[in-house]
Amino acid sequence: KMQREEALALAEHQLVFNHKYGIQTLYHEDSNYPALLKECSDAPISLFFKGSINLNQTKTISIVGTRKATSYGRENVEQIISSFKDKNITVVSGLAYGIDTFVHEYCLKYSVPTIGVLAHGHHTLYPQSNRTLAKKMTHNGGLVSEFGIHEPISKWNFPKRNRIIAGLSELSLVIESPSKGGSIITAEIANGYNREVMAVPGSIFSENSKGCNELIKKQK
Repeated sequence: KMQREEALALAEHQLVFNHKYGIQTLYHEDSNYPALLKECSDAPISLFFKGSINLNQTKTISIVGTRKATSYGRENVEQIISSFKDKNITVVSGLAYGIDTFVHEYCLKYSVPTIGVLAHGHHTLYPQSNRTLAKKMTHNGGLVSEFGIHEPISKWNFPKRNRIIAGLSELSLVIESPSKGGSIITAEIANGYNREVMAVPGSIFSENSKGCNELIKKQK
């Protein structure tokens, strides 16, 4: 009834894939499992990590924002990321279009370690346009996912991914966001974990700053 043979076959397939592509399995009780994430009651039992850093050796900050980023958002990302150079800080984001992409790109530009949290297994990458960026990140940071290679991409995976972003981080910073979206979900989850949340204010006429301005207004 438990279908153990099928489960073991899937696990063996994952293990072979991990060995082939240099992916570590971080079990919840391992010393190299992210300590901050372990504090969260809904932390995954295991993570799959491909990268070049220890997830427990630096301060960790997440920076997230809208996929429809503006030049204002991009300028803020660069200014903030450049200030992290040589500060023993690792920056986490979601490798999505827009702000997330800018975060990872500027981290590489300024030699700031960066982690991309995936909403799928390591067998694929979404969006495809960030494939080259993701490969570069594994040499100065890495890619982490709770999803195995048999997990199909689903819209429900993205909110799950957001809790990992918040859980890995001492502080979550929202650069640009409308009043609803993944970035606000991440901020709400970070608040729920009793982590620091910050937001960059913007014009009261900008749809992209409504979410940030509301976070500040409500002292969230």
